[in-house]
Amino acid sequence: MSPVRLVITALLTLITFDRWTVYNTPLTGIDGSWAIGLHLARQAGLEYGTDFVFTYGPLGWLTSRLPIDAEVWPLVLFDVVFIIHMGAILWVAVGKRLHWPRMVLLTGLVVTHRLTAGTELPFVFYFFTLAYLAWHRRTANPWALMGASVMAVFTFYLKANVGLIGVCSVAFYAMAQGVLGQLPILSSLLTLAGLSGLVALSAWALPVQLVPYLQAQWHLIDSFNDVMYLSDSSRMTKISLLLVLASGVWLSWQMGRLVRSRSLLEVLRRDGVLLSLVGLQVFVLFKEGFVRGDVGHIGLFYKYALLPLSVVVLFAQTNLFRQWALLTAVALALLAP
Repeated sequence: MSPVRLVITALLTLITFDRWTVYNTPLTGIDGSWAIGLHLARQAGLEYGTDFVFTYGPLGWLTSRLPIDAEVWPLVLFDVVFIIHMGAILWVAVGKRLHWPRMVLLTGLVVTHRLTAGTELPFVFYFFTLAYLAWHRRTANPWALMGASVMAVFTFYLKANVGLIGVCSVAFYAMAQGVLGQLPILSSLLTLAGLSGLVALSAWALPVQLVPYLQAQWHLIDSFNDVMYLSDSSRMTKISLLLVLASGVWLSWQMGRLVRSRSLLEVLRRDGVLLSLVGLQVFVLFKEGFVRGDVGHIGLFYKYALLPLSVVVLFAQTNLFRQWALLTAVALALLAP
């Protein structure tokens, strides 16, 4: 184990970690009331899905972290899980050989992620789910699939509208890899069964009614789609749309070259599933960031889109996709508010 690699990884991990107190201070004004509501619901023993309906789930209080019926040890454990996973991914990113241009670029992206406005930790755990799936794609280690399942289910009960996509991502990965012959059918079925079992077992252990919880989330997502819209007056919105369009056009042009060389199907067989899941997370982040249009929510897109793009850079087998993801990540870092 290289001590230099270890030190650099530790420093970068500490940069991403912005939690040096156990509890948060409640926000002033009505906008901070949702966080208080999460803790009061836990204090009163309310059931999610029936007594209490919100986009956050029964573990959402781990992100709001107010000193209301919140023990210290679960919050510290939550931070430890964050540090271990972020550190492991940065360990892979630093690499075995020390290349200073790579270190400067990596440090710049990490610092940009840290300083960009907005905080939405469920997206980080969604990112950990994708990293587990990408690691499984590289190593075929069954423990990586188990890790992805656990992380997706944890995120589902942390914030349902984000975690639901994470759970569906793991299910899609298992089925797609099975259909493509890159995962034994038995392993695919066991993954789906294990994922379903984890969701059900967690629902039994937590104060939540699973079916009403799912129904409530569907109605909440549908209601947000009805009342929210993409603002066309924001300069940042227009710049971001142009960035996404330019990134999409460049990727489409490169894939057109693969079509002409008759290698597209093989490339998609190697990286198509990973690219689809990363694209889904970037889309969800764009929707999360720009339907509100304020600086805090716009910052969410720039802050957290760097994470799934880094999965492509680190784990995609096709150089074209790695280049696309890296260039898009650098552009996001340069334009981040």
